[in-house]
Amino acid sequence: MSGTRDDILEAAVELFCEKGFRGTTIRDICGRAGANVAAVNYHFKGKSGLGEAVVDYLFEPLAESGLEDLGLDSIRSEEEWRSGLVGFIYGFIVEEGDESSRRVSRSRLVFRELDAPSELFPIMFRKYMRPVKERLVSLVHMGLPADAPVDEVDLWFMTIISQCVMFRKKPIAETGMKGFDLSDKSAARRVAAHIAETVFSGLSYHPESAERVDMGGVK
Repeated sequence: MSGTRDDILEAAVELFCEKGFRGTTIRDICGRAGANVAAVNYHFKGKSGLGEAVVDYLFEPLAESGLEDLGLDSIRSEEEWRSGLVGFIYGFIVEEGDESSRRVSRSRLVFRELDAPSELFPIMFRKYMRPVKERLVSLVHMGLPADAPVDEVDLWFMTIISQCVMFRKKPIAETGMKGFDLSDKSAARRVAAHIAETVFSGLSYHPESAERVDMGGVK
């Protein structure tokens, strides 16, 4: 990125990850960007506008990952359901065209916001996270009996997401595990299939549940 606006945005990404949205001042951002304080109002209409711009910048690849367009609305069989779940997992862990630095910053900011939510979290969730959650929750509903308790759905949602997140994280040298290069499509497909197989050991397609589900939730 280059230019005053981009310099400010880049500095904000770094500082929001390091200090959090509330712990970062406009002066902090402009000091790192080498910009005049008035430039934030000029380019972003203030700190709130800058915060939303940071969220949009970091989450654009998630919106473009294809998770919204996997043909999930037309699932009518176990084979289609299994294929849909594998496709969802693959799209979540790979996110085609997602720059490594942006992905790392997004993860850092998400975990910071989960730990201490600020004004940024509702923007993240409403614009980018909720649609993805609804798709996965719908797939989980299809794999459980129609009368399954809500907390059972929550357990499976967290089980799947946590596995996806751990496979996406950089390997930690001390663990002795090298991790997987998810930029390699064959490796990513292997990981997606592995996660899905662990899920299929506990979930199985229920046609009666699928009839009650659309991709925005349970009917």
